[in-house]
Amino acid sequence: MPLYLVSYDLMAPGKDYKDLWAALRAVNAVRVLESEWFLRRVNTSPLNLANHFLQYMDQNDKILVTEVPDNYAYKNLLADPTKI
Repeated sequence: MPLYLVSYDLMAPGKDYKDLWAALRAVNAVRVLESEWFLRRVNTSPLNLANHFLQYMDQNDKILVTEVPDNYAYKNLLADPTKI
């Protein structure tokens, strides 16, 4: 099952993005860094995922979704990506 990285910059300081975080959790995404989440999904694409999460963001917020290759490195993440 493909692994995707969702990374974003939220441009409204102090704004509550609970709906975005709930949408990420609803697809079993796991926060691995402050503004980066890993998730596994089938039958989708980075563009489809980005468009889905954009509905929970402001127009000036930024998002990057990419499929992660099998040979990535990590250290000191908030969650273990091998458990996703």
